Amino acid sequence: MNEIAEPVGVCGSYALVSMESDSEGGDRFYPFGENPSGALIYNPDGYMSANIVSRNRSLSNGRIEYVDGEGGQNEVFRNEYIGYSGCYTVEWFSKEGDPVRKGVIYHSVEVSFYPDWVGSVFKRPFSLEGHILIIAAPEPRVGPDGRSYRSRLVWRRKA
Repeated sequence: MNEIAEPVGVCGSYALVSMESDSEGGDRFYPFGENPSGALIYNPDGYMSANIVSRNRSLSNGRIEYVDGEGGQNEVFRNEYIGYSGCYTVEWFSKEGDPVRKGVIYHSVEVSFYPDWVGSVFKRPFSLEGHILIIAAPEPRVGPDGRSYRSRLVWRRKA
């Protein structure tokens, strides 16, 4: 039986090192460019927040446009940013003290840039070695070329 415990082992603030998606054929796709920026925070109270942006994202025109047409700045921004927050729990598959800790983090989405995600629970397999947290997508997603890709995010703990 796997241990479900307090999330102390993953707590902290992380900076995104890389985000890449690989196809079954070995091709690599970078959803937010080859050098994205991101912040991931796991609080000891079981609350988390994740934000990822393209480092070369578009600038706004200096004002917020709540409604714009197809191809407008809001559509561009949607392709350059992802963010959500909510509660999280950790299911550990390895014991405390192991050099590489493995498990699954469940993100219960309460707030999201994408409204359809609110109320969802994301299952994220992970490994934690020292200050490096690697999170994988459990399911492949369709890339811009119509093929299936599986994403992998590498984070470095800041605190």
